[in-house]
Amino acid sequence: PILIDGRGHLLGRLAAIIAKTILQGNRVIVVRCEQLNISGNFF
Repeated sequence: PILIDGRGHLLGRLAAIIAKTILQGNRVIVVRCEQLNISGNFF
């Protein structure tokens, strides 16, 4: 599996990277996801 540190990443960008990786057949583990950045008016 691929281990990704979520600290400081933008939520949407990281989701796109993870989706591409999963579509390639890899497993993904995201740690420290509570420190992801959310931009825009939704937060």
